[in-house]
Amino acid sequence: MRAVLAWAVKTLTPGHMSIAEYYSITKQWVCVALSAAAVLFIPHTFAYAEPNAPALVPYDGPTGALTEAGWRQLRVKDRPVAEFRESNDGVVTVNTHQSAGFLYRAITESESGKSRLAWSWKVEKMPAPSDLSRVGEDDRPLAVHIWFPVNIEKATLWQAMKSGIGNLLDLPVPGKILTYVWGGTQAKGARIANPYLPEDGALIVLRSGQDVSAAWQDERVNFAADYKSAFGGDMPSASYLVISADTDDRAGISAAAVKDIRFDG
Repeated sequence: MRAVLAWAVKTLTPGHMSIAEYYSITKQWVCVALSAAAVLFIPHTFAYAEPNAPALVPYDGPTGALTEAGWRQLRVKDRPVAEFRESNDGVVTVNTHQSAGFLYRAITESESGKSRLAWSWKVEKMPAPSDLSRVGEDDRPLAVHIWFPVNIEKATLWQAMKSGIGNLLDLPVPGKILTYVWGGTQAKGARIANPYLPEDGALIVLRSGQDVSAAWQDERVNFAADYKSAFGGDMPSASYLVISADTDDRAGISAAAVKDIRFDG
């Protein structure tokens, strides 16, 4: 690793580029070297892009049509696993018993230029509503997320290294995160900071914890507008589409489902 860093510093001299370009490229080389070393010496556990976020690890949960469609599951380390199952009609059921988990897939090239997302969902069993803004109380029966890549230009060394490890092992490490939630004590329409990622995550409540419904409810969101409102600036191309459920903090049980999730203009 020392040899790689020495080569990078010697080769990428400021005389051939601006100071900003030199810093950016050298930082990327450092991250690549550190990431490669980390893969050899640390367990394969991944959080969001911050050290205090919950560790996520791969889990062989979904099978059949979900797997064939590119969906994979992440579980929260040391927590029981939420169950994601797809029925013959394309409905994904999401059940928890004091558990949590994430179902994710990469966003395709044809989807990457879209700015709106639509889906239908329902919650038939709701855990006790809790405060989504507080770590340790942010339970919800269902959420749909859009994960954006880590911006290496602005990332901390820790964030960049985590991103590098994720890329090497083909595992998701998001930068900015938009989360559309059904659940919690906040009112419909509330937007709050992700308690684990206050600078990089926004929770948008589409339906509160008082809204239990066995009937399908339709949603359509403009996530480009939500990104600009939450984080400012232009939205980068999104990297992952994610479904999650979380009832581990307050020992809750939930039963929910989602279907027809699609990029819609």
